[in-house]
Amino acid sequence: MIHGSRFGGFSLVEMLVYVAILALALVFITTALVRVSTSYRALKDAKNISHAAADILSRMVYEIRQSDAVDTGSSNFGSSPGRLTLTQSGVSKEFYIASSTLRLRDAGVDQGSLTPVGATIESFTVYQLQNSVSKAIAISLTIASKAGNATTTKTFQTTAVMRDVY
Repeated sequence: MIHGSRFGGFSLVEMLVYVAILALALVFITTALVRVSTSYRALKDAKNISHAAADILSRMVYEIRQSDAVDTGSSNFGSSPGRLTLTQSGVSKEFYIASSTLRLRDAGVDQGSLTPVGATIESFTVYQLQNSVSKAIAISLTIASKAGNATTTKTFQTTAVMRDVY
């Protein structure tokens, strides 16, 4: 501000300095907001993937523990996409991959997708474990979720011992 002038106000140089400082502050604030938004999206995807895996694997473990036997002829062990066919009281239950989703077929009737909307199954591998005393099924499941340009992928593993075999 020029002192001694009869006109009050800011000089052009002062105004340019204030505008430059304000512009820098806005750039920093915008960058911070974009980073927070991206982090939130990634965290939300990771949470959704973890919940999807927990739901899928708990259903599979339940069905494995309730089953009487594994149909080794129609199951696909050790490679992806795997296929697991179980027998419960003479009724078959089959877990398989179709269109990047894990599906359940119960007594020949498709029960639908176990994979939630927004998630895809990248890999599904099933292993049959057996010794002289017990039988178990090991599962490896890789789930992906895409939000915007970012894709979050995580692999989950579990093992379930079949009933009446230990």
